Amino acid sequence: MFGRRTSLEADLRRHEEEDAERERDRDEFNPNAPLSEHTKKAHLNVLEGKSAKERVPDWCREKMGEAGCGITTIRKKAHRGIDDKLKRLIVNCSLPFSMVDYKEFVEFVKALNHSYVVPSRNTLKSRLFDDIEKYKEKITKELAEVPGRISLTMDPWTSLAQEGYMAITAHWVTKEFELRRVLLDFVDLPAEHSAENQF
Repeated sequence: MFGRRTSLEADLRRHEEEDAERERDRDEFNPNAPLSEHTKKAHLNVLEGKSAKERVPDWCREKMGEAGCGITTIRKKAHRGIDDKLKRLIVNCSLPFSMVDYKEFVEFVKALNHSYVVPSRNTLKSRLFDDIEKYKEKITKELAEVPGRISLTMDPWTSLAQEGYMAITAHWVTKEFELRRVLLDFVDLPAEHSAENQF
């Protein structure tokens, strides 16, 4: 009987120590902990019926600002990355800049991430022009370093609206023997595609 009592006291002491450790662990978030351990430690307050605001831990509020962990915020670098993807979408799919003003588009983006602020069409346009200038500088530098010759091709064509255009493309081989090409210009051709009008 005496041994059993000592065993119960030891069990009780062990449980109290485990409870105290659990309380300490709840205050310290460990992302590398196993999922079940993490759930017990970090989300126990959900099971206790606390409100959404009460559930946001202090460490999270400090890192994420007043919005807390319940709201995904976007850092400046990530926001810029999303803007870049939006620019690529508009350019590669030939979409109008006004697309960002469509109520349905804004609602769609907000459904994906309500913290993302869709840039205006003027902002997008100015950022695209900035990108074009950077791209021109990069291509100019690359063309200046071409070890051999540069070939130019001109491709005139007529749109469905019977408007003439011509694309001017540069082709060259790099130092690493890779074939490269870049569109240098895309110009209107006011008249027919005769040799006289192309030069």
